[in-house]
Amino acid sequence: MYLATGLVPYFQTADKIVPQNLYLCILNFGIFIYYFKNYKEDFIYTIKKHIRSLPVLFMFLYIFWSTITLFSAINIQESILTIVERYNLFVSFLMIIYIISKIKNFKKYFFYIITILTIINLISVLNPYFGDIISNGKPKFRALYYRGISGNINIMAYILIAQIFIINFLFFWF
Repeated sequence: MYLATGLVPYFQTADKIVPQNLYLCILNFGIFIYYFKNYKEDFIYTIKKHIRSLPVLFMFLYIFWSTITLFSAINIQESILTIVERYNLFVSFLMIIYIISKIKNFKKYFFYIITILTIINLISVLNPYFGDIISNGKPKFRALYYRGISGNINIMAYILIAQIFIINFLFFWF
């Protein structure tokens, strides 16, 4: 369900991050309640163990520092929205760490997940691109719908480059 965050529709919002953030809030709440209710001891133990790790600690310190700097912010409303967004990503990060810690043979699943996501990203970009070539004889210059499931053409290009690199690396890793 976390992997489907990029597929959340815009719902006619100005920025795609708003419905994605709402989706993550609802998802985090649901997953937290499910695992806390059904696997309370293991869930608390695993989360405590991972909170002590360096990356999680740095992320927590970043959010804490961001919260402190809120008092000196010029645009308080935007700062509050950004801090809530970062907090939401932090909780998502913790939930994903817990879920991944329960997967046996994670390397194999990671390869399949990255491959599927790359295929979805390629289809979401190439479909409108080739559609323009077929209907107009040439692609449009940086058309907005070439961004695929991301919010930006440049971000989608970077995501595809990174995903293809990871697939190549994992292919030779097995």
